[in-house]
Amino acid sequence: MKNFESWRASEIAKVFLQNSGRIKLISDYQNKFDYIGMYNNIKIGIEIKATKYSKSEILRVYSSLRQQLCSNEYPVIVFYVNYDKESGYFEILTKKYFGELYNMERNIFNEKILLLT
Repeated sequence: MKNFESWRASEIAKVFLQNSGRIKLISDYQNKFDYIGMYNNIKIGIEIKATKYSKSEILRVYSSLRQQLCSNEYPVIVFYVNYDKESGYFEILTKKYFGELYNMERNIFNEKILLLT
């Protein structure tokens, strides 16, 4: 079972995604990601990290994970969630696009998700 921080971050990200109205979540039965999302018939890996790091610290601490996820066969959205503040950052990683961190705000997310189409 996930620890409380990971569980809380996962719930925050899940609600954020559901409220966006853009992505349908399904469980990842291969356990490669926390969730699999579907957006306009595009399969997306959803990875959620519980963290209290700043934006610059996230870029440094998760550098190798970010590079690894860019080589995935389909896009990956990574959420870095501060579970105490119920906020955080997200990025969209693809083979062609090494992500940029954005604030977890619905209008920004809905704009950036269009990069996948």
